[in-house]
Amino acid sequence: MAKRLMVLVVALLLTLLPLPAAPTVRAAGETALTRFMFVSDEYIQMVVELDGRELATVEVNQISDYVAIPSDQAHTLVLRARGLALPDKIVRRITNYRLAAGTSGIDIYRDDGVSVGLTDPSPTPVGKSVVNVIWGPTGSSEVRFGRESFRLEANAGPSVTRLLDPQTAPLELRAPGGKLLDSQFLRAQPGYRYDIVVAQPNENAEAARLVVARVSPQLQARPTPTHVFQETGHYLDGRLREYWEQTGGLPVFGYPLNDDHLERTPEGSFVSQTFERNRFEYHPEKEAPYDVLLGRLGAERLEQMGRNWLREWQPRPIGPGCEPLHAEITEFALCEPFRGYYHSHGLEYDGRPGFSHAESLALLGLPMTQAQMETNSSGDRVLTQWFERARLEYHPNNPRPFQVLQGRLGAELYGLEPLTFDDEDRGFQRWSAPGQ
Repeated sequence: MAKRLMVLVVALLLTLLPLPAAPTVRAAGETALTRFMFVSDEYIQMVVELDGRELATVEVNQISDYVAIPSDQAHTLVLRARGLALPDKIVRRITNYRLAAGTSGIDIYRDDGVSVGLTDPSPTPVGKSVVNVIWGPTGSSEVRFGRESFRLEANAGPSVTRLLDPQTAPLELRAPGGKLLDSQFLRAQPGYRYDIVVAQPNENAEAARLVVARVSPQLQARPTPTHVFQETGHYLDGRLREYWEQTGGLPVFGYPLNDDHLERTPEGSFVSQTFERNRFEYHPEKEAPYDVLLGRLGAERLEQMGRNWLREWQPRPIGPGCEPLHAEITEFALCEPFRGYYHSHGLEYDGRPGFSHAESLALLGLPMTQAQMETNSSGDRVLTQWFERARLEYHPNNPRPFQVLQGRLGAELYGLEPLTFDDEDRGFQRWSAPGQ
């Protein structure tokens, strides 16, 4: 009897005790991929916790890496600031957090608790690129595209009409609520994903409302460049190649020393490409031919060398066959052989034969020194005169058309050195930075 009673007690206890949970068998695809983003004006680091364990760390206004989350059950998701006692409003706790199986997306949270989820295309590279565009349309914002940046102004137009230059992006990107102020080249490489993120300032409760729009066209990779120079290994195509060919080509500008890329300056961002003797700056918001500007490499190189051209200036009489050119408070003499070169070269603006003074000025700029003997970067001591955008050198031993040459300011300014490679048919030069 005692044994039977003991068995009944044990059986009763077993029915009351919780049994171990059966292991969850997840079929393939019952997971979801997501990334997290926390938007705030405060520079903080957010920790994402899933069911009590740390899942990801997110820098403010940045997007985390993809994380896999089981989609066959509910979760508790908590976002909190690491190491800071901040107001409760920027701690986000979500119970019964679920993601649909097989999906991917971006979970975006503001510090006022507003959240917007975005469905994201599969992260698996498929030979094309995807651009996600996120921005707050109630204030002017900084846009990041990888390491590149843009400025967007909100409520200035019905749509963002162009995020990629039309020559390189066959599709137009549109989304309500903002206007692109600074159009740039963004090269979409196949198999990579790009995100353009704009974090809106926290000006007030109304302005803090984040309006998110997503544009994810399948971008074709940039076409293979039409012309690659074996001499330097760099390409030249599109509008910059057209400009190079129309305004002097190889004798005036030399070979490209890099590919076109985004250049940032205090005045703004623009696509730039450096050549042996000059630098092109592409401004698509301007009408041709003023959409391509030349850098002030003469002035930049003098500054790099520590030369103060105003202090160096010495007045000289304007002799026969010379003409005066004024720069600020100084007067320089433009004499042969540089005078003839100056007036026979320029940028074609008016469609008339020859070059006007304005067209020559656009190519070379105003003088910054008198003509004087100097040693150039090749070690040749030659008659030299510096201009804003060029350095003219007189080489009397060259054939007549090549006695006046422009110095290789692009190569000098950016520290590029010629490296000679032998070829069966010819010798040619390639360029690299010192030490590479």
